[in-house]
Amino acid sequence: SSGINAEYGGYKGLKVDVFFASGTLTQYVKIDYTEKIGADGAVSCEADNILQLLSDITPGGFTTDYVEFMGALEKNKKFHPPGTLVESYTKKGKTFDVYYSTFEDEKFREFHNRLQVFILWYIDAASYIDDEDPCWNLYTLYERVTTGGETTYRSMGFLTAYSFYNYPCRTRQRISQVLVLPPYQGSGHGARILSTMYNHVSADPGIYDITVEDPSENFTRLRNFVDTVKCSK
Repeated sequence: SSGINAEYGGYKGLKVDVFFASGTLTQYVKIDYTEKIGADGAVSCEADNILQLLSDITPGGFTTDYVEFMGALEKNKKFHPPGTLVESYTKKGKTFDVYYSTFEDEKFREFHNRLQVFILWYIDAASYIDDEDPCWNLYTLYERVTTGGETTYRSMGFLTAYSFYNYPCRTRQRISQVLVLPPYQGSGHGARILSTMYNHVSADPGIYDITVEDPSENFTRLRNFVDTVKCSK
């Protein structure tokens, strides 16, 4: 579960939990409180409609039905990442996959609607990207877990890049967002997804260069590290 960095008025003892299926990222919202203003009709003002406020920023939707969410967790076991597998690697005995996708893939577009909500929580001043724009290129990262002959996938993060025209007949890639979810941070996955994107783009002779949109200090350090490793090879 994770708390949204927001303030809601009209409640005492308020607790809002948002749970995600590890692969599909289907969301379940649970709201608890000890007291709600206006519930007894004693005052004219009303408490904030938390579900509506959450719905406004959650294009992928969510459920408040626990039984429905339990059913979604069963479906989660059969989830397979949309897109094209571009790299696999191992760390400490665990396997990870990077997939490449565009919004022309309808299954990926639906998945991205659920994935993108994390940028509002973990990237300062972030905003959603236009999934009607075919110029977006996206790389998603997963942990692949095989147990008892069955394979499941856990969503870990993503990288987005935008294609710009470069005269006379090439394109430039501009990295916009990079996010590794907190449970997986500090293990080198950010460097790996960035390096994978570099390798994937470099294989296309029609791409002129790779730039970054307004990089943060943390991303600048990450990019410098990846560049240094590449230069040393």
